[in-house]
Amino acid sequence: MTKVILIVGLILFLLYYISKKLSASFTATNSPAIIVKNGYQKIDTSKVVIADTSQKVMKNVGIGAILLIIMLALIIKIKILLFLFPISIYMIGYLFLFKNHLKKTSSQVIWYNKQTEDVIIESMTKDPYHFNLLRDVKAVQQIESIQNTKGLLFGYFRIKTQKEIIEIPYLVFQNNPSNHLFFDSLQKNFKIDIQKKIFPII
Repeated sequence: MTKVILIVGLILFLLYYISKKLSASFTATNSPAIIVKNGYQKIDTSKVVIADTSQKVMKNVGIGAILLIIMLALIIKIKILLFLFPISIYMIGYLFLFKNHLKKTSSQVIWYNKQTEDVIIESMTKDPYHFNLLRDVKAVQQIESIQNTKGLLFGYFRIKTQKEIIEIPYLVFQNNPSNHLFFDSLQKNFKIDIQKKIFPII
């Protein structure tokens, strides 16, 4: 039992340290002002949103890891603790989900013209893609986690155009009020199909 306590304590210390390092790196400066270029606003996330999300992720991962250790330590004596296994794996999985959404966020840049409703998607792997929000969009889906766990909700918007499918993580959506004009237009002009998934991986 002493070993379990020591392992749990070590995990908590490591998660606390990582959380503080992330917080310090992302919140050293305030969120940047709205960036506008040639009439197009940059639709992006902010360091504050990423820092807040990363801290929530680490808390959930910590709880999941502790539940897993407790279960493994006591499983021989109390087999009923098996129900903790899927819960712990689910919470630990948030770390991989966060990495997936962060990668998607950093791999593309979105520019939006509120006057013309034109959108430009700049990707690291493809040529820039231009489309009009009102004329070229066929459908909009909103895919998100089945539940909000301790203030943490992962999800993304999937915009189906004539030629491409654009996916925008909640990390960008949560950067309000900077991006509200773009998402307000999206929600105002389309009937959004909401879907629930255990892990909304992009």
